[in-house]
Amino acid sequence: MEKISLKEGLTSGELKRFVSFLATGKDDARGARFEAIDYGIIQAIKSKDGTEEGESPLSRSHILYGATEVLKELLKSLAQGESGTSVSSAQDIVASIMKGIRQDAHLFHQLMQMQSHDDYTVTHSLNVSAIVVAQATALGLPENRLQEIGLAAMLHDIGKEKVPSEILQKPGKINSQEFARMAEHPVAGAKVLRKMDCGSDLPVIVSYEHHIKYDGSGYPKESSSKPLHPVSYMTQIADVYDALRTYRPYRESLDIKTTLSIMEKGRGTEFEPRFYDNFLRTVLADQADAGA
Repeated sequence: MEKISLKEGLTSGELKRFVSFLATGKDDARGARFEAIDYGIIQAIKSKDGTEEGESPLSRSHILYGATEVLKELLKSLAQGESGTSVSSAQDIVASIMKGIRQDAHLFHQLMQMQSHDDYTVTHSLNVSAIVVAQATALGLPENRLQEIGLAAMLHDIGKEKVPSEILQKPGKINSQEFARMAEHPVAGAKVLRKMDCGSDLPVIVSYEHHIKYDGSGYPKESSSKPLHPVSYMTQIADVYDALRTYRPYRESLDIKTTLSIMEKGRGTEFEPRFYDNFLRTVLADQADAGA
């Protein structure tokens, strides 16, 4: 997918149909017509062995790149409570992530390189979902659970749609008042998702808990010392990892070695140790595959 342009008049039905098209990646879908969406497709080319490279697992990574524009519109619609908006488009994106990770050993690595300075929240949501799905896959969880988990991870930051853009896009560190406003987004997201039919309460739980650390610090402040949901632990780890790996206006992106060195210091305090160890194995295995 080379480009996607969403035009005025885009309906939720057409958006859902387009995401389904992205998720298939089939030849016969290339003729699909969308009134409010312009898109460009990377044409299949013949490789030396005679196969069509456009149908190779690598091409499926472009499907996920194209999903960023769709997810941006979806998150906005969900946060604004637009009538007729459904999470089914996000579920389709999760399905394409799951399919890609199963069929392409390098797709996880490719997703981790996907960055957008303009649409950080959207790209971050896709990355976090992919990282959490990879963690859950490594734990041997069944496919129906992976779909639910991936959706919850993808929607974890939906509350940021309620945070003023001047705070989200500030080209420097935010001050204490701005941080207080930013810290409202987990609760805001949980309130938005509580009104939606997400198939389960997991997206609500993960949105609310993903900034609460293993030792109970973080936000929102909790009087209870009960453990968080396991998916919240996985999402929190993925959230921090992707944030450190991504360029922000106030700092450069960090390489994987530096990122893991920083995160290792939080094992057992910021991060639940068993889930952190599983995450570390997942990342290191991906690096080994990518270098092979």
